[in-house]
Amino acid sequence: MVDLLLQHDDDPTLQVKFERNGIKGFIIELLSGGTESFAVTVEWAIAEILKKPQISKKATEELDAVIRRDRHAQPSIH
Repeated sequence: MVDLLLQHDDDPTLQVKFERNGIKGFIIELLSGGTESFAVTVEWAIAEILKKPQISKKATEELDAVIRRDRHAQPSIH
């Protein structure tokens, strides 16, 4: 996709002109859009869990059973 945009950045026949700064901004929007939607979904899920004390308690118990309160979760890369 980036290659296609860069191929047409100086094409005088296009009705909409592409400039390098515009292409950079477009790519940043594409990349950040994916992460933002994930963050919003996680935030929503946590808010829903907090509104229901019985679900929040069960989630806490499950995390305590797996992680325990005396240690922190470590991210793993597979």
